[in-house]
Amino acid sequence: MVRKILACSLLLLLAGCVTVPAPKTFGERIAAAYTGVSITNDTATILVNAGVVSKEDGREVLEYTRSAREMVDLASTLSGQLGEDKLTNALDLLRAAQDLLCADRPAEPNCAYLMQRSHP
Repeated sequence: MVRKILACSLLLLLAGCVTVPAPKTFGERIAAAYTGVSITNDTATILVNAGVVSKEDGREVLEYTRSAREMVDLASTLSGQLGEDKLTNALDLLRAAQDLLCADRPAEPNCAYLMQRSHP
């Protein structure tokens, strides 16, 4: 089990070596938001399974990301300033989830990767 967790951690860390261009269009930012939700959920799962984060904190992160994903879903159906505003709200909620998960763990490899991808 520990090997599996370490292997997942290493894979996430190595994946951080790939440079990804910043999303520019609204559609690219929507896609990046969905990716952020997924990466945050994956990180929460790894940290909870490793015992680094409590199950309660993991559940709270999941609630944040679930709400963020619903806002991204809504934003993707809108256009103009209304869509931009909903996407901004979703990203703010996603950042709050990531901060809850990793703000106190900057040296933890999975958190370092998450924060690198989310806070350029």
